Amino acid sequence: MILRKNTVYQVEGARQRVVSILSTRLVLFNIDDPEKSLPYLYCKDTFVDLLNEEIITQVDDPFAQLALKPVEPGSKAEIKRDGRFKVIRALVQHDRFYDSDIRGKLVAEAKEEFGRGEKFIYKWFRRYFERGCVKNALLGDYEATGVAERRYKVKTGRPSGGIRHSKAIIQDEVEEIVKSVIKAHYLDNSKTKPQVYKHLRTILFDPPHCFPGSRIPSEAQLRNYIRKHYSDTNSQLSRLPKKVQNNDAQPITSTAIANVNGPGSRYEFDATIVDIYLTSDYDPSRVLGRPTLYLVVCTYSRMIAGYYIGFEAPSYHAAMQALISAMSDSKIKRAHDLGLDWVTADIWPTIGLCEAIAADRGELMADQTEYLQEQHGMSLETPGPYKAVFRSIGERRFGIVQGGFKDQVDGVVIGSNVKKRGDPDYVDNANMSLDAFERILIALIVHHNQFENLKRTDLPATYPDEVPLKPLNIWQWGQENCTGYMQQIDEVALKVALLPKKEATLSNYGLNIYGLFYRCRAFEELGWFHRKGIGASKRPNKLTVAYDPRCMDRIYIVISEHNDKPLVAELSRQSESWRGQSLHEIKLRKSVRSKTDEDTKEAEDESLSKLQRLFDETNKTQRNAKKSSALIGMSKTERKRGIEDNRDEALRAERAKNPWITPLDEQGGTYTEPYALSESTDDFEDPDILEQLQQRSCYE
Repeated sequence: MILRKNTVYQVEGARQRVVSILSTRLVLFNIDDPEKSLPYLYCKDTFVDLLNEEIITQVDDPFAQLALKPVEPGSKAEIKRDGRFKVIRALVQHDRFYDSDIRGKLVAEAKEEFGRGEKFIYKWFRRYFERGCVKNALLGDYEATGVAERRYKVKTGRPSGGIRHSKAIIQDEVEEIVKSVIKAHYLDNSKTKPQVYKHLRTILFDPPHCFPGSRIPSEAQLRNYIRKHYSDTNSQLSRLPKKVQNNDAQPITSTAIANVNGPGSRYEFDATIVDIYLTSDYDPSRVLGRPTLYLVVCTYSRMIAGYYIGFEAPSYHAAMQALISAMSDSKIKRAHDLGLDWVTADIWPTIGLCEAIAADRGELMADQTEYLQEQHGMSLETPGPYKAVFRSIGERRFGIVQGGFKDQVDGVVIGSNVKKRGDPDYVDNANMSLDAFERILIALIVHHNQFENLKRTDLPATYPDEVPLKPLNIWQWGQENCTGYMQQIDEVALKVALLPKKEATLSNYGLNIYGLFYRCRAFEELGWFHRKGIGASKRPNKLTVAYDPRCMDRIYIVISEHNDKPLVAELSRQSESWRGQSLHEIKLRKSVRSKTDEDTKEAEDESLSKLQRLFDETNKTQRNAKKSSALIGMSKTERKRGIEDNRDEALRAERAKNPWITPLDEQGGTYTEPYALSESTDDFEDPDILEQLQQRSCYE
């Protein structure tokens, strides 16, 4: 058993410090009785035997931190400490300080040399061994000075100007009332001190207490009482709402990448309403409102891996589109569609499935996420409500992205919610379309990924100083040097798995969702769209399809009995008016068309009313004319027999009234013979068609 100096042991019910180790004995000091105890000798072998038998046990040193306590150079505490140690230096450094005779002589010499009393020399001698045999053991106990709580019988301090508050002391009964008021209104309800004082004054004035004004504490007394008794951390925390206590007020004990293996290991995503009003791509005068923005951010590298911008409310529909953007190259294709050909996979390389996703419960509680969990082993992290601290990296990216365009474009929401006279109307200034804003958003994201200066110190020590602290550089370095790699997945399969689903009905026109018709070549080959009931008996009534709300030009057949691969259906000519448009834009235009039809409804109703009156008047006139006719006595057979004669007579009357049909001689005009052409014997003369027809009829 190895014994060490300055170790504390539990010996015979008291804590003993080993202050010196001799060849056969130990020098111990009882730290539980420092005012009377002196160093004494103890048999070393006996001590070791008892220690092995666990009769003597090692315990913690209560003064272990005293040696590390900082002392300000030149301070009063340092001067006193060094002066005390100078007095007892010869005493504690002597080889036989435990011998009472030698110790007595050394104390007498120190008393004569330094002029200090024997009482103080022994006091500092005992404290030195009690507190760890270090120089800091002689520091004064300044933190233990003063009176914890002094009770007064009369009010102290400067006398009041009048009798109000002149005898007020917060003690006994008044103190109990003050504590109850502080707990009810200051700690639990977070009211201000003036508001708390109003409640206190009302309680003391009203029955059953009815204190006179001289015994009611002043507001300054209440403030002082709160400062003395309720300035601790727990009291300050209790004044904050529970949400703030659990999120904003908690100490920061770690970093976001503490349990993240490397780039692409963990993604965070969240949504916000962008501070800008957008207009329609097809009608700039139509304001669409503020769009929803989703950002998917890599926790390790701070790369913005994907996004969603549109008018879907924050939900799993928009969240799944953001995930598709983050895990596939659809974002690169979208950038090229918007004219940003310089955006390539080299500067936006976040393609593939990550290992974990952190998001709100509402965004991940969908059937689509089961595909990621079960098929690809991806873990989903859903912290409790109001736990934005678990997605702090994603939350911070919103401010960075929005700060990039706020002073550059029109229609940005600025100022407070209360609008003052003369303030600019950002809704009226809106002129940015969704596609135009998406171009700006992509450019901002790519710039952030390439050049955002992070100034991070939480990366591994192996991260080279020559590599810039930019998201793209951290991503590239981490992909080569950190554990964990992203999984590759087919883009169409990912879309079918994550995009929103809907039941599409089938008819001769194709598949129908949201009033849009789609044609699928595979279904046409199966004869599903033949008319006259030929294809209706073969096709199902409904099929589940996946669609991309950002562009409704095609849909994906999720379930097909005839093909294991996802089938793609393209927008048909029946719905050509909606080609190249988002679902939000289609719904908006349909609502405008519906409103336009509603505006013409009144004129249509008026025209139908006129038409109905014409029907009624005409029927009445004709029926009366029939009744007054001279042919009322005729039978039905006689009336039917004269139809042809009546028709010829009506035709002659019609021709007589129509100048384009009646000949000029019958109209009293001059008839002129047509100009007769001279006969020609040329071979190219046109044949007499009437003669050929007559000859053909004879042969037949």
